Amino acid sequence: MMKIGIIGCDSSHSLSFTKVINSGRFKQTAVTAFAPVFSEDIPLSAKRKDRIQTLLIQEQGLAELSLEKLCEECDAFLLLALDPYKRLSFFSELSKWGKPVFIDKPLSITLAESKEIADISIKTGTPFMSASALRFESGFQRWANTMEHPPLSLTVKGPLLFEKTFPGYSWYGIHLTEMIMAVMGGMPDDVHAELKPGVEIISMHFQNGTKAVLQGDLAGEQPFSAEATLRDGSSIIWKNLEPGTLFEGIANASVHFFMMGKSSVTQREMLQSIELVERINHKRKALNK
Repeated sequence: MMKIGIIGCDSSHSLSFTKVINSGRFKQTAVTAFAPVFSEDIPLSAKRKDRIQTLLIQEQGLAELSLEKLCEECDAFLLLALDPYKRLSFFSELSKWGKPVFIDKPLSITLAESKEIADISIKTGTPFMSASALRFESGFQRWANTMEHPPLSLTVKGPLLFEKTFPGYSWYGIHLTEMIMAVMGGMPDDVHAELKPGVEIISMHFQNGTKAVLQGDLAGEQPFSAEATLRDGSSIIWKNLEPGTLFEGIANASVHFFMMGKSSVTQREMLQSIELVERINHKRKALNK
């Protein structure tokens, strides 16, 4: 049995991953323990940690261990601690053990730090994976997989909420950007931002002449959806998350990663995800001056 350890007790994702992985569908893996990591200086982290910690112990039956003891006893790690500024330091510590690490989105807070994580991974032989749950949501994946080639145009819509600790699109925006990257297959050549009352519109153009538009609802009420125009001129639409399925796909992908030691999202894609967020944040900052 592969034992999975969680780093962090301040994110709802700790409960979500545990519930799916320990549901009985995975016979060779189980989340067995967590290290009670949180950040006192982040209000959201400090507010959540007691309730989540209690549920991990009493509801999910996980053992509470020190980080060092967790590293000794577990075979793989879910790095889910809320603070994005500590991703690099935690990965650096975990890499001493050479065991696979899933890092919750965002991979890190800057492209420079993300590249450091990649460098550490290569030097120590420590596999890592990072992705938005939206990329692996079952309905979205089925829809995206119907396209043999990137569409002529893509529009994604969804809630665009912000959290003080996470600069710009590092919080909810990264879900929308990863949906675009998963379908379009790479980085755009240029990015244009337009800020309107209640909505942000990010337009992207790609080298092959295709384009994508991100429409973020600042009220947070717009459900996730996507519409693609194919090369024959037809359109296909995806909308509505399937109830209760959001974490099933990402949990399945993380378990497969732990078992195989190889991420289904390439290192290049993971770094590009952070690069795109940085580019969008730069464009937004310029408009807000």
